[in-house]
Amino acid sequence: MKDIVPALVAASIMIPGVLNVFVLLFITWWVRGEVDSRLSRCSVVVDIKTTFGGLGFIGDLYRVGTVACVLMFPKLFLKRRVIDIRQVAGFPNKLKRLIVVPFLLNIIFFTAMLVFRAWLYFYDFQ
Repeated sequence: MKDIVPALVAASIMIPGVLNVFVLLFITWWVRGEVDSRLSRCSVVVDIKTTFGGLGFIGDLYRVGTVACVLMFPKLFLKRRVIDIRQVAGFPNKLKRLIVVPFLLNIIFFTAMLVFRAWLYFYDFQ
């Protein structure tokens, strides 16, 4: 019975985590053009598109991930003068949630996997 508990915990973390990755991939495919048009004066987005544009979808994923960071922490990017605050403030809330929530969930699932690994390390299976 003790052996089934780690498997259930692992499945409860891994299955939603993998599903979230697929959702993140779909959202990136769906919003990449919208992000480029809505944040066209933000130098961080333009520079990442220029630098990683040759990577294809991986570059798009990186760019949308950076946009998620810009939307979560605009003051950090504003301090470095790499965003246009009017474009970030005018970003639609629905689209903002659609981009930010999967990235936050990825952070939560990754942290849960690290905690699970530490638990397995210290757990006595005897």
